[in-house]
Amino acid sequence: QGLSLEFQPKLHLGCLYLIQNIKVVDNQYEYKVSPIPFLVYFVKTTSVKEVERLEITANVRIITEIVDIISSIAPRHTLVDVVGVVAEVIERKTVNPAYRVMVKLRDNSDAEIIMTLWEDYVLQLDDAIEKNHFVREPLVLVLTLAKIKDAKGAACRSCQNQVTHMVPKYKLVVKMEHNGEKANFHFWDVTCIKMFGKTAEECRQELITISGDEIKVFPLCVDELLGKTWTVRFKYHVHMRQSFVLDVSQEEHHIHTLTSTVGLQVIIN
Repeated sequence: QGLSLEFQPKLHLGCLYLIQNIKVVDNQYEYKVSPIPFLVYFVKTTSVKEVERLEITANVRIITEIVDIISSIAPRHTLVDVVGVVAEVIERKTVNPAYRVMVKLRDNSDAEIIMTLWEDYVLQLDDAIEKNHFVREPLVLVLTLAKIKDAKGAACRSCQNQVTHMVPKYKLVVKMEHNGEKANFHFWDVTCIKMFGKTAEECRQELITISGDEIKVFPLCVDELLGKTWTVRFKYHVHMRQSFVLDVSQEEHHIHTLTSTVGLQVIIN
């Protein structure tokens, strides 16, 4: 650890070095960043000198094909780099840490694989998805040093129910803005049905039917939200920077009680 502090300022990504007096040992790590079975240790007599070798290409990244992962050609004990398009967000876990999201990744050969991201990587992916939402272009991910794990099957360990196919779950995301401040509120099926009698999936299908190439055309049920005053009970996740709506109400006494107690001003556009 002490030597790492000494040599770290001398090593930079993309540069070439002549390194002398090193110790080579067997790589005993369960998951290796390289298929090479050895590790290089720096010792007190190690010397590091930057050199220029034009015949050595810098920043070479070896991308592992998804089909090689599926067919077990890619070694299970080696961390890999993968590139693909986010084809589908399958599952999110945002209620309690650790935050997790599962997505389906597809490469140029149309091969698909399930990818699981955790914690800070979830935040990065959510931020990229939000920025890409109105662009409507394929979202390409470069996943570096990914761990390959075998699938657990179609049924979870805690139950004996066999799952033959996955049922997608959708949510309605409403972006609100006031005095320059923006916030996203996520409405799941229970709340959507209470508001306008449709699930988020039904709203999605209606959007696909009526919008066509017009990205600013929304279903009538969604447009009806404009100009309405609601009291909303929601749970805000600091790490995810998202508000998940638990319940809504249009009852006048609920609105009056909330605004008079908290001292809010009801703004009607």
